[in-house]
Amino acid sequence: MPTIAEEWKEEGRQEGRQEGRQEGAMIGQVLAYQQFLGRPTSGEEALLAMESGELRALFQQLDAEFRKLRR
Repeated sequence: MPTIAEEWKEEGRQEGRQEGRQEGAMIGQVLAYQQFLGRPTSGEEALLAMESGELRALFQQLDAEFRKLRR
């Protein structure tokens, strides 16, 4: 039977993987938006180096621009 510490460690790993998948999806979407909007792409490495908050802000900005064009 795993100890509480082992359970927490595994929980942390699973949460980290989930966050990584979400950020990976957001990076893919940012690159797609940049390409669609005719902007120079930031490059995947530059986006990976961003803080989560910065990446989310960039995503929201590009998402808003994309949605304006779709109207």
